Amino acid sequence: MMSKNKWILATLCTWLLVTSGMAQANIDYTHRTLKKEMEKNWGAKLDDLIQMEMAAGTSLEGQFFTVMKPNTKYVYVGRVNSCRSGGCNISTESQGSSEYFDYFIFFDAKANVELIKVYNYAATHGHEVMAKGWLKQFKGYNNSKELRVGKNVDTISGATISVNAITEDIRQKTNLIVNLLNSKVASK
Repeated sequence: MMSKNKWILATLCTWLLVTSGMAQANIDYTHRTLKKEMEKNWGAKLDDLIQMEMAAGTSLEGQFFTVMKPNTKYVYVGRVNSCRSGGCNISTESQGSSEYFDYFIFFDAKANVELIKVYNYAATHGHEVMAKGWLKQFKGYNNSKELRVGKNVDTISGATISVNAITEDIRQKTNLIVNLLNSKVASK
């Protein structure tokens, strides 16, 4: 039989695990990885990020930015909600009960993907999507072709949910920036 102190300790530990998993931190838009990659790839600093205005009703789990130095580029910094170990239904899973990871996409002036990096992986499974080699397959993507896991996007055994979630998010965010840039051109 468990002593009263061990029972209290076990209950407290369980409560801490459950509640810490429910509270998600805010997205870090100034993460050192973002800073490092901006300097390395573009010679730009975090101060060069200019928040972009999105159309009314656009729901994002992140933010688009313009970088004007040295030339016009775009950055999306956001969060992908995934599933807890044991499975879930992504479409109906509430943010508070899902796992997540934060990442950014660098786009050139024509909305072609230049770089993708996952910098805060808070999920228990699927961390293989952080691999530079796997993420490199999205370079050049501009929404002119379909992204399909298992066809033109490599699968990763044990990371099926993360692979599908980030692939769909990349497709959606690229579509948003392409449409935004096209609407700016059309309005001129």
